[in-house]
Parts: sequence; C-alpha cells; structure tokens
Amino acid sequence: MIRKVLLSFIISMVVISAVFAEGLSVFKFNNQYGYVNEKLEVVIPAIYNRVDPFNEYGYAIVQYPSYPYLREIIDISGKTVLSDSNIQWGSNIYDDWYILGSGSKTILLNVVTKEYASDQYSYSVQSSTDTDLIPASIPIGENEWEMGYVTTKGDVVFSNKDFWTRYGFRNGRAVVGNREGYSAIINESGEYITDYVIDGGHIYFSEDLLAVKLADSAGGQTGYMNRNGEMEFFVPIAYFVAGGKGGIVLDATPFSGGYALIKTSKEPDIWRVINNNGEFVSEELSIEPSVTAGLSGFRDGYCCVVKYDTNRKLCYSYIDTSGKELTGFIFESAEDFVNGYARIVYQGREGLLDVDGNVYWSDEFINGNVIPRRIE
Repeated sequence: MIRKVLLSFIISMVVISAVFAEGLSVFKFNNQYGYVNEKLEVVIPAIYNRVDPFNEYGYAIVQYPSYPYLREIIDISGKTVLSDSNIQWGSNIYDDWYILGSGSKTILLNVVTKEYASDQYSYSVQSSTDTDLIPASIPIGENEWEMGYVTTKGDVVFSNKDFWTRYGFRNGRAVVGNREGYSAIINESGEYITDYVIDGGHIYFSEDLLAVKLADSAGGQTGYMNRNGEMEFFVPIAYFVAGGKGGIVLDATPFSGGYALIKTSKEPDIWRVINNNGEFVSEELSIEPSVTAGLSGFRDGYCCVVKYDTNRKLCYSYIDTSGKELTGFIFESAEDFVNGYARIVYQGREGLLDVDGNVYWSDEFINGNVIPRRIE
C-alpha cells in the first residue's frame, strides 16, 4: 500500500472541505505558485513557494519563499488580509474564521474584522465546521479540560466528559470519540444520535453519508451510515490500523457528486467506484487514489489515481465515475481538479490539465499563449 504512514492524517484532512472559490486555479512556474482564472489568464503571479486553493469564502493561505516562517492569508485579488511571521500553520474552519497555530498555541481569528475569539480554549486543525459550533477543549477547573463546542463569541454551547475527540459539524451532525477509541454521532444540541458503535471511519459526513466500520459488538461490518445513525448500506471496505485506539482507517474516499472510490480487497489491491445507493458502477481497478490528491475523491468528475510502473516509480492519471481513464498513467505528479483544471507535471514540465484531457503548459499560458496540447 502506498505511503500508508501518511494516509490516516491526510484522509482526515481532505474530507474537511471540498468547496473552492469559483474561477481560480493554482499553477506552478519556476518552482513557485500563482493563480489563473478559467481563461488561463494569470490573476495572481507565481511568487509563492506554498499555496492553498481558495476556499468558498474567497481566501487562501500562502507563503513567500524568502520568508519561510511567514504565512499570509490573501483574497482572490491577491490582497493580503492577514500577515504574521508567527503563524506556522492555519486552517479555515467556518466563514471568515481561521484557526492559526504556532507551536502548541492556537488562536481563532476572523481575518476580515481581525476579531479574536476567546483565548481560554484550545482549538485543533480538525475543527472545520459548517455552523457556529467550534470544537474546542474547554477548561473546567485547574488543569482540567472537557471536550465540547463553543461559539465564535466565546460561549460554551455544550461539553461532555465522555468526549475524548470531537470534530466539526456537517449538516447538523458531528463525530465524537470516547477514551476507548469508539465513535458516536451527535446533533447540534449535543444529543447522541448513536451510541459509541463505530470502530473507525471518516470524521466528517460527505453528502450526508459517513464511511464507518462498526464495532464488533455492533456486527463489525463496513459501509456508510446516514444522518439518522442508521446504516444506509453495507459494502466491503478494506481498512488498516494506524496507531492505537480509534486508529482504524478505511480505504475509501468521501462521496462527491454521488460517487466514491473504495478498496474492496487487499490481496490483490482492488478499488471500485460506488454510487450513493451502494452499487458498484466500475469494474475492478488496480489503482489507488493519490495520497496527495485523490483521497478527496472525485473533483469536477475525476479522481486523481496512481499506480507503479515497471521500475516501481509512481505514475499518475485520472479516472471518471465509471472508472475510465482520462489519460494514461503518464504524469510524474498530479493534483486534484479545481475549477476545471488540475496541476500536473509531465517529463519535468509544469502545466494544467482540463477535463477534456488537454494540457496547457505554464511556460506558454503565462505569456498569453493558451494552446491546448494532447499527450499521447
């Protein structure tokens, strides 16, 4: 299995957000990153050594090459809305609010109003939520904490001594875990939708479905749970254990556009596309979703996938929701589609791939030469 050490963390991250600001895609030129619009016109030049895609609110975290410890948050015009040399990492969690971290210290900041949330709580990068219920560690006494949820105004909505982990809400539901490593589903009032019957799985619902492995006491099966805490359907999903309690990681992407890619067999490694009725819609596929891209599932109808060539070198391509390849496995590097384009590298040359399989080279379109190329 490809780079399994990273898989658990990355799966938890890529399901956090699948919505991006319309119109801008990342490109790379001369080892630096910038942004282009849908016409491949450069909107923000390639001046950064690290960037994120713009989120649905129109913000992105970037980093300059000459200031390795400086992070900035910019808007879609390239204007800096926040700059801080103490920021080592950051994550948009809700609306204009960002969690920013330096070492073990975290803050919650509105990047538009520059308003800080209460500093008496501790926040985590896995706190992304679609409502003003922010997962937090809440002090209840001297050196005592409970996991729970607070508002951006600093009000405690609820906490629970049984919560050992807590994640953000999606459409009124959140995943929480106990000390024994099992998970449950709660609603926005903190009421349990299920008992602690989940042995492992995704930490966020995607399109109202959550990939889970049930605890042995609940049958031990794998499949997808709905918002009511009921198993929408059972389907075989391979999994592995990454760490201790609660470390079961399912080899499955989140649902996107009604489709997900799951591993149904370990020996040999077999992946298949399923729809949100639990039906297989592809043949058996001897591929894997890319650890750095494809684990977020289908984007613009395609999922970034990898396989080894005869020299045990990773090669990248894309499949549609029927399992059909958009191109051969010809790229040395590839990322998710964002707003109709995916960043690729072919024979050392940077470019963007569109959903029709055309390649546009960065060294051409930055000079106004938007020429579709085909790589056979």
